Amino acid sequence: MTPIRRIDELPRGGACVGKNPEMWFPLADKTEPGQFSKKYRQAKADTETAKKICSECAIRIECLSYALYHEMFGIWGGATERERHKMRKQLNIIPVPRVPVNILLPQ
Repeated sequence: MTPIRRIDELPRGGACVGKNPEMWFPLADKTEPGQFSKKYRQAKADTETAKKICSECAIRIECLSYALYHEMFGIWGGATERERHKMRKQLNIIPVPRVPVNILLPQ
């Protein structure tokens, strides 16, 4: 596998702009009895559609590079969570931890 340059800023202007964001974060919720297979089929269809859109995107490599270092969930650069996990192992990439956000609530 070719080395991937680390990108720390989310790439802009991808083919996903304006599309349903849930397509890139498909979930098959097992908590609803009798609905798992329907949700699984929808999640699988969403994954296939998202990956097709990614495959035609001009910034796919930059998006994938960003995700390898910064994103644990969803489809980025045409790669699922599992696929990126495998790539990280092959490329010896350690994800950059996110900076925690402190929300100050009124007391």
